[in-house]
Amino acid sequence: MSSDSSPSRRRRSRSFGSKQNRGGDGRSQKLEGTFGPDRAKLRRLLRKRAPDVADLIAASKARVAERLASTPKVSYPEELPFSERVGDIRELGRHLGRPPTIREALEYLDTTLDELLKRGLWSRLLADAGLAEGFAAPDAAGSKPDDGKLTIAKLVDRLGRKGIGVTASEGTYLVDDGAGGSLAFDDAARVRRVANPTAEGYVVQARSKALTSVGWIGRSDGDAWVVRGLSVNDCPARIQIEARQIALQYGGQEVRLPLGGGLLTDVELAVPERATRLEVDPLGLSFGERDAASGATHCRTGWWGRRVVLRRLPVGRYTLRWIGEGVAQTATLDVTNEGLTGGKLVRRTGRPAP
Repeated sequence: MSSDSSPSRRRRSRSFGSKQNRGGDGRSQKLEGTFGPDRAKLRRLLRKRAPDVADLIAASKARVAERLASTPKVSYPEELPFSERVGDIRELGRHLGRPPTIREALEYLDTTLDELLKRGLWSRLLADAGLAEGFAAPDAAGSKPDDGKLTIAKLVDRLGRKGIGVTASEGTYLVDDGAGGSLAFDDAARVRRVANPTAEGYVVQARSKALTSVGWIGRSDGDAWVVRGLSVNDCPARIQIEARQIALQYGGQEVRLPLGGGLLTDVELAVPERATRLEVDPLGLSFGERDAASGATHCRTGWWGRRVVLRRLPVGRYTLRWIGEGVAQTATLDVTNEGLTGGKLVRRTGRPAP
């Protein structure tokens, strides 16, 4: 009897091994590098051995490559010596609302690397300036933040369980919810987990000017998980997380949003003839030409030739000040839950705050 059963067991063993190799392991290898939201569909097509699945996989990988090519690659030195200009670095940190990078310190101090570096480590300088732990500690009485130790690796792992697509390349991450919302950040980004009875998710604050300044990954009011930016035109902002709100501070100005962002509106404005600069109050933001004498926070993007696109404007009334050679015009932009006046609606995302 043992001689009859042995071949059967061997056959089952060979069959099981062959099936495993043809199944999950092979499919996983084929789907490496594809766009996150595409993978469930591609797995089904692979199981069915659809004739065009190879072309669809190639197209998905091409989408990832195209997005990565357009995403800035940012690198940060782990350790660099520091200077004794602690007061200047502290002031820069207060302006940015976060610890500055070496590059930002060089630009702010208008100096060279050799002149800046004296002794010790960059991390030691940040500690001496009181910036080692960053800014915007959340209000523990309402929301429930992590203890500050949430790493990018932990965030990526958690997002995968929520069905959020994550593409990584050389320390830069592109997060996509599959419904048009996306964020780009890197290993230096700061992440805070927040939760209250109506919202849960993560606030991501980038430290690079080239990436999404402040973003939200989460859900509110029981909706699906979404990915969206929160800062107007990714202008640099400090953040303060409270029980049911997040405060974004642009320089000395502040705007409060519900956790998740609430209703945000993209608006297109026509640039008046000869105008070269726009200032938006009460946000204290500027677009177009820089003006060192202005107290407004300058935004890197938004001015596109003869039009300005303001992205992610919260509900409110804004004063638009157009400035240029022989130009000094003032206009009003009203953004309400129902619509807007004073500009052209591009799109709206989210829902009004209750």
